Amino acid sequence: MPTFTTGDPCWIDLMTDSIERSHAFYGQLFGWTFTDSGAEFGHYNMITLDDAPIGGAMENSAAAAGMPPEMADIAIGNYWSTYLHTADIDALAHRAADHGAQVLGGSPMQVGELGWSLEVLDPALGMIGAWQPLEFPGTGLLAAAGAPCWFELHTSHFPEAVSLMRDVFEWDAAVTADTPQFRYAEHRSPEGATAGIYDVTRTGPGTDEDAGVAAPGESSEGSGGPEPAHWVVYFGTPDVDAAASRVIELGGSVLLGPHDSPYGRMAAVADDQGTTFSLVQADAVS
Repeated sequence: MPTFTTGDPCWIDLMTDSIERSHAFYGQLFGWTFTDSGAEFGHYNMITLDDAPIGGAMENSAAAAGMPPEMADIAIGNYWSTYLHTADIDALAHRAADHGAQVLGGSPMQVGELGWSLEVLDPALGMIGAWQPLEFPGTGLLAAAGAPCWFELHTSHFPEAVSLMRDVFEWDAAVTADTPQFRYAEHRSPEGATAGIYDVTRTGPGTDEDAGVAAPGESSEGSGGPEPAHWVVYFGTPDVDAAASRVIELGGSVLLGPHDSPYGRMAAVADDQGTTFSLVQADAVS
């Protein structure tokens, strides 16, 4: 079981048009099982791999029901979201509000005896969650095949994002690369780096020319500008090329790659409902 410290990614959620289709897709791709937690928890599904909790999933129509308008609008869609560990979620909510970020729902929400959750929305950070555990610490398997291996914020507001992650989520954020082609920061816990921030405006010539694809954060279709800030979850696989081919067989799409990087072989993909995520060679994860 992983041990989480302040700021570490500790949970992921999938918002989906169809739990049934998501179960079929990810079950065949990664071997995941989806289990309905029942009406008490809004039919939230726990995702497990070999009995280890990987994340959760909920149909977006159910998630939006009864929510305030600003949350209902955000809930509709197919996407993965990331939650960061905190020991004091109320203090985090106050820090977020003090820095001008929107605390969705206004305050943290208790999830039974499991813990407390909170979602924050900001132009530099996208939507990012926080989790203060009670009985449930979070993801039970990391950096392995079929499990989350890396978490990455893609943003065009890099300095603001680094500052907010330090001030609000208490990240130990260090800029690890800063060139005209590539700017990146990492959050380091006692166990090492656990997540990163990627500056999508610094995509320059030669970043991925050898791979024949666009660089991370850059549209491969020349859409005319970076996407809004968003978080990307990287899932491990023993064979990125085979997994990318399997994504296509299951009705999904390959958006970028597969290609080699200093951090291992990678590919950006989408499931059969358009939910984006990335694949990384599991044995390359440090």
